[in-house]
Amino acid sequence: MYSKSKYSDAEVLRCPACGANIVYSPVTGRWTCSSCGGTFTEDDFKNAANENVAAEAEPSVTESSQPELDVFRCQSCGAELVTDSNTAATFCAYCGSADIIKERLEGEYRPDYVLPFTISKNEALDCYTEHCKKASFVPGVFFDQRNVKIQGIYVPFCLYSGRSEGSLTGTYETISSTNSSLLDIYSYVRSGKIDFSRIPADVSKKMDDALMDSIEPFDFNQLKEFNYAYLSGFLAEKYDVEREGSEQLQRVASRMESSLKSKLKKSSDFKTTEMKSEFPTIEYVLMPVWMLSVEYKGAEYHFAINGQSGTTEGFLPCEPSKKWLWFLILTISISAVIIVPLYFFIVWLFNNA
Repeated sequence: MYSKSKYSDAEVLRCPACGANIVYSPVTGRWTCSSCGGTFTEDDFKNAANENVAAEAEPSVTESSQPELDVFRCQSCGAELVTDSNTAATFCAYCGSADIIKERLEGEYRPDYVLPFTISKNEALDCYTEHCKKASFVPGVFFDQRNVKIQGIYVPFCLYSGRSEGSLTGTYETISSTNSSLLDIYSYVRSGKIDFSRIPADVSKKMDDALMDSIEPFDFNQLKEFNYAYLSGFLAEKYDVEREGSEQLQRVASRMESSLKSKLKKSSDFKTTEMKSEFPTIEYVLMPVWMLSVEYKGAEYHFAINGQSGTTEGFLPCEPSKKWLWFLILTISISAVIIVPLYFFIVWLFNNA
């Protein structure tokens, strides 16, 4: 439920030339106006960027002290925009304007960087089609792009930089090299440290962690200082997972542990394991992801595409009829290869008997 008496205005990125709604184009790397056809660079929005810096200097308002606002007003047509508490950029269902809810990305929720889209919607669909072609017995519904729902989303990620240290203690047994009837027991201590730089982990409960991991890596050399203008034309979410306690940080400890165990004998008995990770540098970044969904037999299948590299991941079901047809064709082919030569061999034997 929400109160219609409480409104907050969503922001619309305006064309500097004609004032119409403009969106970011991954193809050109510029902002394009559909009304006058003008194209603009990031330098054209310096005034807006300066306003953002000023807003950032204001006292931070945390989510706990701020009332829940689910209703916003579109600045283009005045219609109501109803969103959940984590949506930071959306579209107006009435006029189609790309609306940015700036207050959702202010204070502690303001990203440090944004990684712009470089894969367009059509290119993302092509990547998805290629992904389908690599699988076997995929139902035809997945190849028809008319059945595909696609949306570009800026997903909140944190980049962790720091150090992980660990040690292992235990014992292992081996047959004595001097007397095969004796068993040698050794104690060992193994320790090490690994420095990590910008380990990505998504910090949105909406996103499947495994799916987000599967479309890595991202090229962090292309990071841009955060500017609201990049969000125009896409959806965007703010983080809703504690950045210091992300469950994905467990993979850092796992990496450290596997490194320590890598050169130990398989028969080793691990008695104690101590792992410690510290990440003094945590950068908050919005990453570009194309999210696709296809409905098939009452279930919805989701796919993710790296908005920078085009890497595509997602589970594709198997159509039983195609599998059985392939099995039938294979059976007939194998039978023909065996039976036909056998038939001529039997005829030859009969004629030469």
